[in-house]
Amino acid sequence: MARNDFSQIFSMSTGHELETELIDVFGEHFTQKGQISKTDFRFATAKEDKFLGTDAFIYGLPCDFTCNFSNKNHMTALEVSIALPTIGQIRFGVRTGNGRVKFEIPVLVIGIDANEHIRKSSICRIVDGVRNKIQEIIDIGQDAYWNYCDAHGLS
Repeated sequence: MARNDFSQIFSMSTGHELETELIDVFGEHFTQKGQISKTDFRFATAKEDKFLGTDAFIYGLPCDFTCNFSNKNHMTALEVSIALPTIGQIRFGVRTGNGRVKFEIPVLVIGIDANEHIRKSSICRIVDGVRNKIQEIIDIGQDAYWNYCDAHGLS
């Protein structure tokens, strides 16, 4: 790669692309299971994304997918994670607001910490890693979320 060729380096558009791919992987998972009812999975609307910090709902639970996990504000990082070989960790958190609004329902944050050196070519590898562990991500995320909410009187 040429010194000034930044098109392959992580950028806001690449980050948004990765987050969109992650959301789509979850939608595909439920579609393949034949469980695409609104109670099992649904994509959030633009309004829900903006005001509820939510990208999708999994079993009714609002979820936010991010590749900038450590920089989420108004979020408590949970003590569970899932290792994705050669990629890093899927981490979980509970977010209660976004600085503009306090969320009515806490949001489960599912994400990674991508740094500025992630390449667009890595998106497929990250998405495949998530796809291979998707049921584990759903199960651990949901359990950790409800345990946190119960412990903090949020449920």
